[in-house]
Amino acid sequence: PQQQQQQPQQQGNRVAIMGAKFSLTSFKVKLQVASKRMTMQQGKNENQVKVDKREIAVLLGKGKDEMARIRCEALLRLEDLIRCLEVLQLMVDVLLTRRQLVDSSKEPPLDLEEAMASIIYSHTRVPIPELKELTQMLGAKFGKDWATPHVNNDSGIVNKRVLKYLSIEPPPAQIVIKHLEEIAQEHDVEWEPHFEDEKLDEHANVIGSVVPLNYSPVDADVDSEFEFQPGTLNISVIEAKQLYNSQTFGKQDPYVKVSLSNFPNRIYKTRVQKDAGKACKFESEHFPFHVESRGLQVAIEVFNKNPVAADNFIGRAILSADKLITTPQPTWYRIGRDSDERTDAGYIAIATQYLPVNADPDDIATKLNTTAAKPMQVDDDDDDDDDHDSRLPAAPSHNVNVQSDDDDDSDDDDELEARLNALRG
Repeated sequence: PQQQQQQPQQQGNRVAIMGAKFSLTSFKVKLQVASKRMTMQQGKNENQVKVDKREIAVLLGKGKDEMARIRCEALLRLEDLIRCLEVLQLMVDVLLTRRQLVDSSKEPPLDLEEAMASIIYSHTRVPIPELKELTQMLGAKFGKDWATPHVNNDSGIVNKRVLKYLSIEPPPAQIVIKHLEEIAQEHDVEWEPHFEDEKLDEHANVIGSVVPLNYSPVDADVDSEFEFQPGTLNISVIEAKQLYNSQTFGKQDPYVKVSLSNFPNRIYKTRVQKDAGKACKFESEHFPFHVESRGLQVAIEVFNKNPVAADNFIGRAILSADKLITTPQPTWYRIGRDSDERTDAGYIAIATQYLPVNADPDDIATKLNTTAAKPMQVDDDDDDDDDHDSRLPAAPSHNVNVQSDDDDDSDDDDELEARLNALRG
């Protein structure tokens, strides 16, 4: 009964931002204690890792592969926690060194904001009690409105490695098998993986990869032999679904940013989709990029428009420009909370049209005036998308700088005709 009475109180404290007042002396002491406790916790976890590896090796030797695999996933989480503690300890030490700046600043110092946000994010996820007290002090110092978005990284500024190491997503099967092989070799156990291929495929799709519903071995890889020519890559943002919800109350207002690695300062934005929530269609918006060489990357970033503060980061995918050139048809891609992170943030549908500089004028005219192929069939088993069309719309005709007004459309036709005449001349 006593434990049952204490449980609600503990749950309420888990999300408490305000509480302790900021005091430079207390702030210094808590940072020092947190750093020492992290060192002790790392040592304790490292000893546990050694024990777990020996037990996993015994399971492999007895042929209990599935049990070994489950234990190995837990081991990988423990190893990630050790790495996370190392990163957090560095941040705690930096704050300890620069505590005077924190005390004298009315606004969060920009060069320390990532460290403070990471501590706030970690205080409910890492077993270091001082992090909770530090979170309350920082909330009292800089305000609840500043601190609250960091609890779930709605601000998008928490350290990438901290996000990765504290991810709740299961590790990819390939990583688990590789780790099991290393454990078997380390403990002189003869072992070979015997997992079913279907189980591996469940984890095979990483952030930025093609969704299985539109996946085939032919489409998965870029043809290394395709003849590249410099030209214009028109990227159409068609639809988004199952988006990570970055808003606490009400429906989020998503929009998309698109950029190319050789022009990092040229960033295109779609229109904001008001009250779209987790799924939305975009109004045939597409953006032209000049592609000079192979090996470039396209960044697709999704945000939630925030009228009173910084826009909330939803997720991103880093895609190969070569792959987009050779995959013009509408295709679903995974997006993640970060490109090297295992946490999914939804899906984005992209279509492309590539116009080489030295292409035949008649071929360009054909491409510009030809409607895209039949829309791709997608699944409709997500409850959040019941009101959403279960098929992607046909990709728009890829005229550069498409406008919604009729007068602008006639201007675009004149511009295209002038380009064709110039090429013919």
